[in-house]
Amino acid sequence: VTNQNELLIVDLSTHQINPWLENGQPLPITGLVNELRRAADGSLWIATLQGLWRVDLQAGRSRKLGREDGFRDERLMCLEEDEQGRIWMGTYGSGLQIYDPQTGTVQVIDQRGGLSNNTVVGILVDEEGIRWVSTFMGINLVSPQGEVIAQLFEEDGLSNNEFNRYSYFRDSRGRLLFGSVNGV
Repeated sequence: VTNQNELLIVDLSTHQINPWLENGQPLPITGLVNELRRAADGSLWIATLQGLWRVDLQAGRSRKLGREDGFRDERLMCLEEDEQGRIWMGTYGSGLQIYDPQTGTVQVIDQRGGLSNNTVVGILVDEEGIRWVSTFMGINLVSPQGEVIAQLFEEDGLSNNEFNRYSYFRDSRGRLLFGSVNGV
């Protein structure tokens, strides 16, 4: 996605870059793009500060989702798709939102539900399916059902309680790495 709000497609065989078109027009993405994620069904999810986009690359269609779809917050920082096809979204101030495309429902997990902080900047999944959720105040372990089962802070060995966006990675050995304001 470019700063002109276009989704670009790169043809690796020809090295050509072209805008993705819907009805002959570039996709009108608005808001800073924070993450792109290819879904199991081949579609593309785009998390922006003004909502979530689902792009069906095969059919040539897109749809923007937001408050009218039950989202509490459209300021999306990160996203992750689970085994059921639900989209877990970290927000800038409203915790986690779990969107189920099959039912159209949205589940919210925030500080009232046990999350340590409502600004979620990273989501990684471990071998047991537990989501490790980095925030501006610690890391939370969240079950596949959406229950906060543990919180980790500096006193538990973290380098700092505040984590950075775009700073999380699962390596080839399954280790989860999170970048804080004071290192990994």
